[in-house]
Amino acid sequence: MQNRTIKPLGVPVRIFRLAVLGTVLAMLAALFSVGSASAATPGVGTASAATNLLQLDIADILTAKVMGDDTRSSIDKAVGTPEAAAVLKPLSLSSGTVAGLNKEIAPTEVRTQGTQKSADYSADLGALGLTQIVDGSLTPATLAAIVDNLGARGGMVDNLSDLVVGGGLLTVDSVAARLGSAAAPDASTGSRTLSVGTITGLNLGAILDGLGLPVSDLSLATIEGLVGQLGLLGTGNPVEDLLTNLGIPGAVPTDAAGLGSLVTSLQGALTTATTNLTSLQTTIAGPLAGVCGAVPLLDAVALPLGLASGTTCAAGLTTLTGNQTAAAGDVGGLLSGLLQMVDGTNLLTIDGIDAGVTSTATDAVATSVAKVTAAFGDITVANLASVPGLDAAASAAQVTGAVGSVTDQLDSILGTVSPDLAGLIDLKLLDTSGTGVTKAANGYVHSAANLTALDLGINPPSTLSAIVAGLPATGIGDVLTGIPGFATLPALPGTASMDSLGSVLSVTTPIDALVKGARLRIASVNGVSDFLPSASAAAAPTTPTSNLPRTGGSTAGFAAAGILMAMLGLGLRRRVLAPVRAD
Repeated sequence: MQNRTIKPLGVPVRIFRLAVLGTVLAMLAALFSVGSASAATPGVGTASAATNLLQLDIADILTAKVMGDDTRSSIDKAVGTPEAAAVLKPLSLSSGTVAGLNKEIAPTEVRTQGTQKSADYSADLGALGLTQIVDGSLTPATLAAIVDNLGARGGMVDNLSDLVVGGGLLTVDSVAARLGSAAAPDASTGSRTLSVGTITGLNLGAILDGLGLPVSDLSLATIEGLVGQLGLLGTGNPVEDLLTNLGIPGAVPTDAAGLGSLVTSLQGALTTATTNLTSLQTTIAGPLAGVCGAVPLLDAVALPLGLASGTTCAAGLTTLTGNQTAAAGDVGGLLSGLLQMVDGTNLLTIDGIDAGVTSTATDAVATSVAKVTAAFGDITVANLASVPGLDAAASAAQVTGAVGSVTDQLDSILGTVSPDLAGLIDLKLLDTSGTGVTKAANGYVHSAANLTALDLGINPPSTLSAIVAGLPATGIGDVLTGIPGFATLPALPGTASMDSLGSVLSVTTPIDALVKGARLRIASVNGVSDFLPSASAAAAPTTPTSNLPRTGGSTAGFAAAGILMAMLGLGLRRRVLAPVRAD
């Protein structure tokens, strides 16, 4: 992604940056006001919030972390000098086997023990020159931190667009993230929200190629079965459009058997056309050699070939050549189209994720909060019916049911290639492990709110090498390139992307990137807050006042103003976030 310039249309950059900074400051004000309304006994504390938008692990070969950020605020001198900080890590790659993959885009941070500090930052994730692994644009992010009479707080607003990860494993159109931490004299609060746009992933061509099973090496019958399992057949679906474009008449197949019958029929027509042309060419090479032209063919020659009585030799050659070309175009066009559909199908599409965590520690467990909010849009496997979205308020049975529906569909598709590939994809949603509020023996109230919205594992079976060895001697690619006029395969971007990733992950000879497995974790967010009530900690450290928005007086009014400003800066997503089942 070179020479890319992204900025808000119609808005001067300086005004835009001021608006974003205002959003961060308003968010921090809202954080502080929420804490101020809840605690009765003053004290000291520390709060942090962190995000890992995406982490890709490919066995022991590669770990890629995208858009990691964290903020930490403390007024607890037992922890250290009161300080606030916000850190953004756009991209880091690490490998224990390929030294050239140990790279990162330099992180940026703001850190202060007093006066407000802020920074703007942008990055092109393709700048490392490893777009086969990660590509995308981190658009202007704003970081801010301050320590003053109100306490310590840090925050960040960042946005990411056009994220592409792992040779076709995942694409995300947009991400908007907000992060804040506040350590006040009466509470510590860490807060994180993340809005992820449409997610498409698990490209079938890429996954199979990464396992050493490129789609062009699969049998024609397997491709036909996959097309059926992917929901591409029947009226209104992609195969109907393909048949229309090719001009192939008749009813649209509704299942793999019907598609197989159509392909067999077209192959039969091609065989007949080729046989007839070859027969005439053989005849001409005999008694008519050198005189074929306007000479009419004998009926004994013309009629068995489907030619009308009196057809000349030259006209017969033209007609039969045209018949072969048309028949080859039908069967070749259909097989090419089916191969491209299978290669290009994304097995998983999620209509966005909204996620958030809030951890607030006060003087008591009862008044402290550990809350997770999350909402998934509809989840679609291939071209099949969608599984309705869900949120963190859903029961365990609802989450299990949604995961079961998705994995059943994935298993049916992958099991078409080999029964042993059913179970290749392991899916987990809405993991909130470790969320809760406790009180330590030393008197600190500890609040932790954790969420991993989506966790995808690719776990190849122990029989993978046998599956690869059992590929047919004649795959669909061989069938296709044996058709007149189809000497080369069509472009297969999914396969090519994974081939490219395999080349990057290898030291010398390209490897099949997924044979040892892989894992993708999306939208991992957490907030951690600690607070120690103490009569001796009645006031926060005194430092110079700041220009953060403050109203004084009623904390309720301060909260309303801060939250309103944040809403204006952030915008509202179409889904409403719901609280986690147990605080």
